[in-house]
Amino acid sequence: MSYVFKETQPCDRKLSASACAFMIEEFHQSSDSARAVLGKIREAGFHYVDISFRETPGGETPFRPTLGPSDLQGLKVGCVALRLDGFRDTPNFSAYMERARREPIEQKIREIGALGASAVYMVPPQPPHEMDAFADFMTFLAGAFQQVGVRFCIEPMPGTLVPNDRDNLRFIREASHPNLYVLVDNGHSLLAGDDPVESLRAAGKHLGYVQLDDTNGETHSHVPLFSGVLTRQRLSHFMSKLVEMGYEGSVGIEIPGLQPMSTAREELSTWTC
Repeated sequence: MSYVFKETQPCDRKLSASACAFMIEEFHQSSDSARAVLGKIREAGFHYVDISFRETPGGETPFRPTLGPSDLQGLKVGCVALRLDGFRDTPNFSAYMERARREPIEQKIREIGALGASAVYMVPPQPPHEMDAFADFMTFLAGAFQQVGVRFCIEPMPGTLVPNDRDNLRFIREASHPNLYVLVDNGHSLLAGDDPVESLRAAGKHLGYVQLDDTNGETHSHVPLFSGVLTRQRLSHFMSKLVEMGYEGSVGIEIPGLQPMSTAREELSTWTC
């Protein structure tokens, strides 16, 4: 499976800016409010959207909100954030994995595939989860998503089992699953002390998705572009590297609020639709 997208775009550029709907608070309130948020994203001029499927406390309903292809209102799904709170918080990781295998997680995987998503990602849990158990669950999910044609990515996060881009790429290579990819988030890279451009270069064929935001450089924060440590020069180098690599598709703008995301899309107009 190639790490590049090959969809027809409404302009001659290879990249598209994708609004991360899950960064808008109303998206999580109900299915109706989620649909309303998607409508506003479309009205703002975005062609792509990133959404999330979230496990509810207690696991009675595996994910919310429940969205189908007809709810997208013409938007294409660039990526899906798979947020399994029980997965990240459980003190008994092995027991959680067994429960996840028994419950209708594969049904939800098929739903994500039906949305036309190109990629899905998860953030690793924090220690003291066991790396072997984590790797086993990641390869299980990678295989399940491979069946519906969706790339499965891991997004590193400081303080987790996979805290930075270098460790993430090492983990992906050692796992050696054909549908396991890295997600490079330039804000997380900067926070972890990685060079985002070097992270893209090193990832190469293992690159599955890209997210863009700014950070204060000290905490896990998603702030508007150029209000943190990100500079226009750094952004230019990052986006130019994506073009040089032949990455084609969407770049998730992971900033709270539709207006800041729209402003970021304007900043990216040199490279994206």
